Amino acid sequence: NNTEAIIKPSYDAKLTNQDLAPLKKQTWGPYNIFAFWMSDVHSVGGYVMAGSLFALGLNSWQVLLSLLIGIAIVQFFTNLIAKS
Repeated sequence: NNTEAIIKPSYDAKLTNQDLAPLKKQTWGPYNIFAFWMSDVHSVGGYVMAGSLFALGLNSWQVLLSLLIGIAIVQFFTNLIAKS
């Protein structure tokens, strides 16, 4: 069953239940990846960051490049955390 959760003995019983525990098998499709990207990129923090870079005097392409690098770093570490 794909919806079976893994509850390790080291997990605190007060903080863990079947709804919160990680699944045995993660299945992410295109929709899940797109939704994660939308919630990561389109946030108040992202807009403040972009506005701040413009306020510092960067050109449009520099702002775009820095945002893409930041998005890639966040995606990498999120996937790394999800792996463990």
